[in-house]
Amino acid sequence: MRKISIVLAFTAGFSGFALAQNRSAYETGMRIAAQRGYTGAKAACLARVFQSYASLQPFGRANRVSYAVEGPKVRALKHELYQRCGINI
Repeated sequence: MRKISIVLAFTAGFSGFALAQNRSAYETGMRIAAQRGYTGAKAACLARVFQSYASLQPFGRANRVSYAVEGPKVRALKHELYQRCGINI
């Protein structure tokens, strides 16, 4: 199964892994939102949705936490981001 990163999904066409040093999935989602220029309610919405789909990855580097959205979850994530947050990726 191909692993897909939501962080890189916003910038590199769904390839690679999301790495966030000592961050929770919600904090990682907030960082993604900031990188994409979302603030306020949209940023919080994106972070909540990302948090619900992201999985902690055991293969992260030392002292790093890796989160990824993989496989069929990507389609569901995209749909929920659009439905709940009005964000189309």
